[in-house]
Amino acid sequence: MTRKNVGIDNPMYGKHHSEESRKKMSLSHKGFKASEETKRKMSLAQKGKHLSEEIKIRLREKRKLNRNPRKRWTNHYGYVLIYKPDHPFANKRGYIQESRFIMEGILKRYLDKKELVHHINGIRYDNRPENLCVVNNHNHEHRTFVKILQKRILELEKGK
Repeated sequence: MTRKNVGIDNPMYGKHHSEESRKKMSLSHKGFKASEETKRKMSLAQKGKHLSEEIKIRLREKRKLNRNPRKRWTNHYGYVLIYKPDHPFANKRGYIQESRFIMEGILKRYLDKKELVHHINGIRYDNRPENLCVVNNHNHEHRTFVKILQKRILELEKGK
């Protein structure tokens, strides 16, 4: 079964209606009024279904069961997040930063909310243990730490 006047085969493909044709189409639609029955049907179609609370709960549970989270992904800030829904500091979707998780494994304790994991080389997805260090979240202390690191890196580069 072949369909005619579809896509490129349509004689109007890539063309626009003339101003005269647009006016004619507009005039032909101006006097149109939908019947009361048609209006009622359109109204019902827009309203959707009214579900009982029991069915709404069942649907929510089904959505939770069908949820298949990604185990590991990079957010728009460049940090790698991993799915650990049982972690006490996981976000509402169950993810934590991989760098924090690795540092907690090294220190064998949970990090405070005030503690930051700093990437020494500045690459946020480089979560090797030798590239990570913990600093307090106080802006002054963190900035001072970063300045000292940058000076040390420059010294090392000059020494090469």
